[in-house]
Amino acid sequence: MTAQPRSATTTAAAVDRVDEVEATRPMRADAKRNYELLVTAARKVFDQVGGDASMEAIAREAGVGIGTLYRHFPKRIDVVEAVYVDDVGELETVARTVSDDLEPWPAFVAWLEAFVRYAIGKKRFMNELHEAFEKDPALQRRFQPVFVGEPTVEDTISILRGLKEKNELPHGVR
Repeated sequence: MTAQPRSATTTAAAVDRVDEVEATRPMRADAKRNYELLVTAARKVFDQVGGDASMEAIAREAGVGIGTLYRHFPKRIDVVEAVYVDDVGELETVARTVSDDLEPWPAFVAWLEAFVRYAIGKKRFMNELHEAFEKDPALQRRFQPVFVGEPTVEDTISILRGLKEKNELPHGVR
């Protein structure tokens, strides 16, 4: 009996199944730690060097081998995408935290400062982000702008009433 070559569809199905299993399997603690080190290091190297930062520089900054970097991020665009997703997550966290913990004006200032840091970081690798969006349309849909029409007079009054009610009692304003 001789081995039969696999058809392209059988091989593709096997690869898809492996990807599906790996996507649902939780990351080992050391792999998770290395992933976080790599994303943090990539952000730092991108900030220092700019969009032309090398994968080797990122691995060196993270204190891991180049193989570890490529195991997590097979292509350079993958690390750019990971930094972007992490930065958006941090911006969302800042927005939630400051709105819960600070008065309105200090909350706005804190969020605006976080947004400026975020925007400066994104400016450094705009071409790579564009490539990431082309590679993964779902990523682009996740972060596309939402356009909201201008509020009517009634909407504006309703918003202001809500702000008034939310802030009168806690701040002793009447």
